[in-house]
Amino acid sequence: MNILFVNYGGLRSNSIEHIFGFAGALEALGHSCTVALPEEESGRGVSLRLVGYDHVINGLPLFGEDASPDIIHAWTPRECVRRAVLPALRRYPDARLVLHLEDNEQWITARTAGVPYRQLLGCSPRECAYLVPPHCMHPHHGAAFLGQADGVTVITPSLADFVPEGIPVQSVLPGVDVRMFRPMPPDPALRRMFDIPENARLIYYPGGVNSMNRDDLLLLFQALPMINRQGLVCHLIQTGPHADEFIGQVDPSLRRYVHVAGYVDKDMVPRLMALADVLVQPGRLDMFNRYRLPSKIPQFLAAGRPVIIPDANIADLLEDDRDVLLLREGTSEEIARRCIELFMNPDKAARMGAAAAAFAQAHFDAESNTRRLLSFYESVTKRAAGSGGASPSVSRGWGALRWLDPLWMHSRLLRLKYRGLVRPDEDPVR
Repeated sequence: MNILFVNYGGLRSNSIEHIFGFAGALEALGHSCTVALPEEESGRGVSLRLVGYDHVINGLPLFGEDASPDIIHAWTPRECVRRAVLPALRRYPDARLVLHLEDNEQWITARTAGVPYRQLLGCSPRECAYLVPPHCMHPHHGAAFLGQADGVTVITPSLADFVPEGIPVQSVLPGVDVRMFRPMPPDPALRRMFDIPENARLIYYPGGVNSMNRDDLLLLFQALPMINRQGLVCHLIQTGPHADEFIGQVDPSLRRYVHVAGYVDKDMVPRLMALADVLVQPGRLDMFNRYRLPSKIPQFLAAGRPVIIPDANIADLLEDDRDVLLLREGTSEEIARRCIELFMNPDKAARMGAAAAAFAQAHFDAESNTRRLLSFYESVTKRAAGSGGASPSVSRGWGALRWLDPLWMHSRLLRLKYRGLVRPDEDPVR
């Protein structure tokens, strides 16, 4: 089977490790994979075939002479991905379209545009072009794109709420590279490198800062002085893009606890996880965090350190106070309280670290998760063959058109609202 993955971002995007994990495991099973990025890039140690969007749009060879994709896996329905995929669907009518959801895309679009999503649905094409950049899902085109899919993969089961009825859905958790992310002893040299006091407890946050997670990260920062006022010394190391810009905007009283390293080589990340006393994914229970699975959470668990995460996304699979500590409200006070709980109970922290690693081995195994994905590809292909092999644009024609019907869309929003997914005073998605 030939599989073309089309990612919304480049080699530094959060999703690329998930795609590489699946593609590498698929190739080990005898399948051929190509990964399309917005711009052609090359990466040290990347053995997969990488191409730019132009390569796909212009019909250049993807898998060797005269070989065409059997599956086109569009990694999110964002507009830049849609524009690259549609020419490929026309050129390869027998290819099956699978779309991947890993975020509340409507929420992200509305947050980026600064306009409620319901209002964006009524905007003209010119207004949408002005308000919505290509790296977001278009309020009109994105819904139609979803309607064309032969199948949809979701990183959390709750994301199935955004899939049109009648389209097969498969939950697929990512795999974790256990060669990189695994329990390991801390390296004292790293503590000295970041000038962390010997008596300090340490939190590590590996993640960039953007308009979507800025408020959540600030909650983590604000927990630090609360911890230190309890007679504990606690510092935080943050790595990732735009960290320097962010730290310059926060209250100076918080900065003394934070060590900002910016973008670091990926080999450094698991070493810093091993150095940490606790790994924290901050987050309030809003319409953004309810649906996504931050890419660092599987890595946190695999690292075998105690982990604190919001009571969202995969929390239903985890047991609070055994596998992880769950944040019920996500406030700074709650983050501080849960960190102190671990700092004051080293035996409990060790038990939770071991339980987290065991959970990761059971749920983030790359080979077993890839076999689940492959089985879905095969079922989508068989289903299309059973319907006469109609192309996605034909077999999903009504599914696409109904998402353009304002009355159908309104009824869909009402259904989400009364199922508790959209509150009357809350925009449906960020």
